[in-house]
Amino acid sequence: MELWHDTTDAFRSPNEVMEDVPVGLWIGTWPIEMGQYVSVQWSVMGKDGKRNEEEVQAFWQYNDDAKGNSYWLATIGPFREGDLVEYVVNGVSKDGPKEGLRYSFTVAPAGSPGG
Repeated sequence: MELWHDTTDAFRSPNEVMEDVPVGLWIGTWPIEMGQYVSVQWSVMGKDGKRNEEEVQAFWQYNDDAKGNSYWLATIGPFREGDLVEYVVNGVSKDGPKEGLRYSFTVAPAGSPGG
């Protein structure tokens, strides 16, 4: 299983995360095959110093048969202004577990420029 995120076809939406807005994480996998499972492990460090960790399942959205890719969507948040969010995309296929790269963002105030 190949696994990717933070690309033009598997992106974070919104890219600039503002407080009180859920975050959609699109994830791509290859090849298309039955029995795959995709999840996101995430943690948030609040401005108050409190840390919270969770894991959410990504749900299959569609296949791109021409490329042999599957696309998945996980939703995390919403978060508070100033939260530091770190996450890693994970997958499991018949070949075993696959850990993706780590990503992070800091949550901007609601209505901030560029958001």
